[in-house]
Amino acid sequence: MAIETKKPGTALLKDDFIELKMDTPVFPQSVYNNLPEILKSGCEQFSSERERDIFLLSSLTVLSGAMPNVFGVYDKRKVYTPLYCMIVAPPASGKGVDNFALNYINVIEQKNRERHKSDLKKYREQERAKNSTPEMRPVLKKMVIPANSSSAAFMKNLKNSDGCGIIFESEADTLSITLSKEWGNYSDVLRKSFHHEAITSSRQDSENDIEIDCPKLATLITGTLNQVGGMKLDDPVNGLQSRFLFYLFDNIPRFKDVSPYGSVDNKFNFSSLGVQYEKIYEYLRLTEHEFILSKQQWNMFNKWYQLKMNTIVKDHNIYASSLIARMAISSFRLLMILSTLRSFEGKMPGIPIGCSDKDMLICQSIIETLLQHSLSVFTLSGSGRKDETLAQHMEYFEKLPTGTEFTRKQVISLCEGTVADRTVDRILEKFRKNGLLKSPRFGVYIKNLES
Repeated sequence: MAIETKKPGTALLKDDFIELKMDTPVFPQSVYNNLPEILKSGCEQFSSERERDIFLLSSLTVLSGAMPNVFGVYDKRKVYTPLYCMIVAPPASGKGVDNFALNYINVIEQKNRERHKSDLKKYREQERAKNSTPEMRPVLKKMVIPANSSSAAFMKNLKNSDGCGIIFESEADTLSITLSKEWGNYSDVLRKSFHHEAITSSRQDSENDIEIDCPKLATLITGTLNQVGGMKLDDPVNGLQSRFLFYLFDNIPRFKDVSPYGSVDNKFNFSSLGVQYEKIYEYLRLTEHEFILSKQQWNMFNKWYQLKMNTIVKDHNIYASSLIARMAISSFRLLMILSTLRSFEGKMPGIPIGCSDKDMLICQSIIETLLQHSLSVFTLSGSGRKDETLAQHMEYFEKLPTGTEFTRKQVISLCEGTVADRTVDRILEKFRKNGLLKSPRFGVYIKNLES
């Protein structure tokens, strides 16, 4: 991973710069006070703030890959729940608590294995029976797909599970080695799956071609800072970095109390989370469940991300816009997950599934925190350098009147002679082509409030 040695305008040493960027915030206590109970009860078992954050984020990611048929309409497209997340920290820093999140799907996985075993037994009995033509050989549906699979095996597993799956890898090197092999280079699959775009695997034998129309793939990876580069997540140009939510931190080593008499309830049965969630999962399998936001909630959502886009991109560069845009999609998915879990508390879920203001605030707090973590990764990768020209253009746009028409002459006046008239024309035309401005008639402009 390429590490920037100093921040513009400062004289930070390399190690100081890394330490500063890894000194990231934790989720606020208000998040944990208001979580849906099925998440809250698990989070309460961790006294360390970092471990609690890791468990929550891991649980949300695992659950995001196990919510069949929950969808919302985002930017005129159907969007499902799966999240991509990477937890980045030094060795022995508590990252391993992510494994507790698998308890949410352990009962589902167990029942899939039992169902496959039963179906396979019937298939073999049909094979042995005279005058009987057995049905297609049953396949095992795996929720968790091994990260060290070849591209072909990965696609086959995903296809067998109706296009749904979870990559769960606690050793990032396993996946980074796989990605470096030609036979395992499914980074393109990851990029397309994030947006549910069709993916295909063509073989010499066309009968074995695999096509998945709408992949729903969640991804949770843990690793060290150096492994971010090995995962090809240190380069925003290839588009994979911006699809991930990052949780990044450094660590001061400690030996925690591992006895049964610690500060948390060591009698808590994490497997009970799987028993609870399996009932929710089976209900969700029955039919599609649409998630909606109210018009007021959409206004809040759009205004928040418009503000983030304007401020963060201006402080960095054009690649930061991808980070913000895709974090917005992940934010919408997080709202779906929280609202779906909330809808099962004490009653059957409504149709469609709505979003409470409580979950809007939880989501905003989580995303605000993760945004700072993701920007740290963005900056540490050497990609966060400020684009002065872009920042200048955005400052000009902010100066333009909102909600009323204005003329070219007024824009020249606003720029106060800082740029030539010809440059003003070029900037206005760029704004118009990119949909930021409308031009109802020659020389007259108005901000496009729908952009």
